[in-house]
Amino acid sequence: MANIVISKPNKFKHKVEQFIKDGKDNLHIISDCDRTLTKCVIDGVNMPALIQMISLQESFNCDYSKKAEALFKKYHPLELDDKISQERKNEYMHEWWSKHYALLIKCGLNRTIIERIISKYEDVFRKYVLEFLSLLNQNEVPLLIFSSGLGDLITGFLEKEESLYQNITIVSNFFNFNNKDEVIGLKSEIVHVFNKFDIKKHASEYIKKTKERTNIILIGDSMGDLRMTEQLEFENIIRIGFLNEDVDKKIKKYEEEYDLVLFQNSSFKPILSLLKQIS
Repeated sequence: MANIVISKPNKFKHKVEQFIKDGKDNLHIISDCDRTLTKCVIDGVNMPALIQMISLQESFNCDYSKKAEALFKKYHPLELDDKISQERKNEYMHEWWSKHYALLIKCGLNRTIIERIISKYEDVFRKYVLEFLSLLNQNEVPLLIFSSGLGDLITGFLEKEESLYQNITIVSNFFNFNNKDEVIGLKSEIVHVFNKFDIKKHASEYIKKTKERTNIILIGDSMGDLRMTEQLEFENIIRIGFLNEDVDKKIKKYEEEYDLVLFQNSSFKPILSLLKQIS
């Protein structure tokens, strides 16, 4: 299978032409982070999600990994169950992550552990992501990184690469710390996979900043990520999806919903090329 699929090439071509005509000043970008901006495989091994990186720290105490796994086994099947309504799933996900973050606090998560994770993991972003971010910054195109992962890690990895630019807004789960640098809670309401659609609640300032920009590029790796623009007004949208697993099972649905589909550890080169055309 090719590394890229455009299921409706004529429609995609027309969209690209419109984006080029309207130019960079009418564009903004909304992207997921985990396994979208970041790789899904490193050295032949699946890249852990940002939250999973914590459980891999040997110094973390109180059987965190075991207890987090028990929560996963309880709630993950509910997340995937098609017989459960989105509203009920939303409730389950909030319950799951409330318990998970309470566990992190109980087990003593602190700034030192977070900094150790950032130091440990190298080259986490897909190839050409840093060039993509740099070009967005040069052209003053706003980027919203909208993630149900950990904002402190996203920020840390971007800072590590000297790529945390002024045009980037990050909406994610950021920790509150006490004067001993211990995690004591979250700074805002939990962001999880089933409430990312509520962008007006989570990213109101970003929406105000981009209200005059009516062309959007959405980048994600799941069906849930498609909902990130559900509450927004726009004239044109290009949806780009990374299909990281179960390719044969999911490809048809991805082709239906995304304008451009990339596979597994594909680079950001096609997206960078698209941005260069618009810029």
